[in-house]
Amino acid sequence: MLAGMSSAYEQVADRLRQFLMSHTGEVREISGKQFLPVSIVAGGLGGGEDTSADVEKPQAKGIGGGGVAVPLGVYRVDEDGDLEFQANPITFMAVAIPFVAVLGCTIRRILKVAKKKS
Repeated sequence: MLAGMSSAYEQVADRLRQFLMSHTGEVREISGKQFLPVSIVAGGLGGGEDTSADVEKPQAKGIGGGGVAVPLGVYRVDEDGDLEFQANPITFMAVAIPFVAVLGCTIRRILKVAKKKS
């Protein structure tokens, strides 16, 4: 039973790897201009089975996986022919908002400690 599980796991891993690799980093042409998308891609797979009751007849088994792709922006050729990176503003805000919140809390704590010492 475990050998069948392993081959199923390998098939899913191969298909996921092919999917993720074939959908990132392809040059696109829009209105005569070329764009190269840039993203962070991550994925994971897992599997297992429960053989606690009877080794010959497992009670439960399964595999699962997931993935995420975060679009960072695109490289494009500007009017002068130079390569330029254009960031994705939504991704930038998603990263900047928590960063600014943590920075604000840190500054507040530093000021509170400084006030107690004076």
